Amino acid sequence: MLTVYRILSYLLILVASFIGLGMLMLLTGAFTNPALLLSVFVAAGVVLYSFSSFHFLNKGVLKNQKIKTGRKDFIKVNAYVALFFGVINLFQSVTLIAEPKVIEQLLDQLTNTMRQPMPLKKEELY
Repeated sequence: MLTVYRILSYLLILVASFIGLGMLMLLTGAFTNPALLLSVFVAAGVVLYSFSSFHFLNKGVLKNQKIKTGRKDFIKVNAYVALFFGVINLFQSVTLIAEPKVIEQLLDQLTNTMRQPMPLKKEELY
């Protein structure tokens, strides 16, 4: 059974790495738009939870080493953040499945904004 957990943990690390890369890309935009900061913090919590739980599996479960209580509390707090992330994604997915017109509207808005030419600044004209 531990082999299954080990394989799932490596897959979890892979997914967490992709989430972390996406979070780094959003980080620059989050400094200009404070509403994105919540998304960045939640994604950071998911990534931290994934790596810390992987560390706990390898050290605490497989090697039977003692884990500090601070590390266990850190895992618990980040688990709540990861649970929050999962619930939000679940609600978003259900909403998009229930209302497919929302996806069409988003795609229409995206194509309209991509068709509009970028305005030139005065400095670029000279």
